[in-house]
Amino acid sequence: MKKSVNFWIIIFSILLFSVRWFNSFSNFYETIDSKIIFESVSDGYYYFSQLKALANFNLNYSFDPNVVNLGTITVPTGAFLLHFILYLIIGSWSFIISEFFFIFLFLIIFYKIFRLLSFNRIQSIALSLVLFTIPDFLQLLSLEQLNYFSVVYSELFSLRFPRPLVSNIYFFSFFLFLIKLSRKKIFVKKNFIILGLISGLSFTSFIHIFIVEQISLLFFFIYKYKLQVIKVIKENIDCIISYILSFIIISAPFLINTFFNETDLLERFGLANLDYDQRIFLFKYHLTKLLKPEFFGVFISSVLLIIFLNSKNLFNNTKKLDIFYIIFYSSIITPFVFILISTKYFSHFYHFNNIIVICAFLLLFFSISVILNMYMKKIFSEKFTNFIFIFLVVVSLTTNVIQTQKNYFKNHLNDKSILERKEFNKVINIIQETDLLKKNKDLSLLTFDNKFLIWFILNNVEF
Repeated sequence: MKKSVNFWIIIFSILLFSVRWFNSFSNFYETIDSKIIFESVSDGYYYFSQLKALANFNLNYSFDPNVVNLGTITVPTGAFLLHFILYLIIGSWSFIISEFFFIFLFLIIFYKIFRLLSFNRIQSIALSLVLFTIPDFLQLLSLEQLNYFSVVYSELFSLRFPRPLVSNIYFFSFFLFLIKLSRKKIFVKKNFIILGLISGLSFTSFIHIFIVEQISLLFFFIYKYKLQVIKVIKENIDCIISYILSFIIISAPFLINTFFNETDLLERFGLANLDYDQRIFLFKYHLTKLLKPEFFGVFISSVLLIIFLNSKNLFNNTKKLDIFYIIFYSSIITPFVFILISTKYFSHFYHFNNIIVICAFLLLFFSISVILNMYMKKIFSEKFTNFIFIFLVVVSLTTNVIQTQKNYFKNHLNDKSILERKEFNKVINIIQETDLLKKNKDLSLLTFDNKFLIWFILNNVEF
């Protein structure tokens, strides 16, 4: 049966991947570099130049012969890891192939989470597909622009490189591993090596997620061991050392890169010193967001949900939901901890709020799923319940196909987009047919078009 499940997860991954790329390959005949730029979700293609620099092992190149001796650009090495390895082997195709891999990882991670929450195999696959297609459902219902829904739509999971395509997979892996950890012996070296790897990859891809993970881990230990937590940690210091070592090994390239970084570029990205006035401002900003009626309602709902589960004597059966509560409440506390201890911050502080919304959504989604599943087991036969979830699979896949087609026609097959893409590819074809890049090694380029800029960087134009 396990082999059968893996087969279906692979099949569904192929279907979702094919739906994503079918229109591009059937409508546009172009170089692979052009294709990945135009098909990039949102502004993800901006990061292609950083990956190219990493693949060239040259992170301090200015693209200007008169500008030398720069510091390095700060590259999210964890977020680039798979793409970097594949890029060295298959070049720009790596961006397409990696998408399939991350779609598969998303489905397999959430399948395993649902299995740990006592759902059967059919239900677990179905609900994983529902989660993947949540953005499509929101669009279908015209909810994607509404407050909070817009965050779930764009930040829960999408194919934007590298975030949330890669970074959120690490975050969801943390969810999965913490749930697994809650049901077995915790202080085993292997567990802490894996935690160190996940933390290292998160730290080097999206620091906001990393901080949430560490505070969640701390509260998880307090939850498990209560007042004995310090004593237990002291008794298992070898596990803590294993965690630190595995974290350092994964983070080392990023830390070395950051040590030699170009400070002007970090300022350009929004890095600033965090003084007293800014701390007060950020504290008030975050508190204001949390006290908004919409979020306060979600917070109260989560508390009432715990009370409901206890009052119905269901809590013992849903013990593994504790992890979702721990991560959700940790995500609320995280920005305040960050404000207190950090000396610097990035101007896009709102990412902390987005993570809170994602954690709140996952908490409610899993809680409601578990409660409904319990009642369905009591009311319906297993055969009928499975039929409902098979129907959910069909609905999810159909919704994805329909919405992907609508989005593609709207964003890529309108007259303006087609004309821009044809003109772009016409220029590229002229360059390739005349062997312009090979004949002119010192060719320099002036352009205000970001897509051309990235294409030329990918094709080794130096200046």
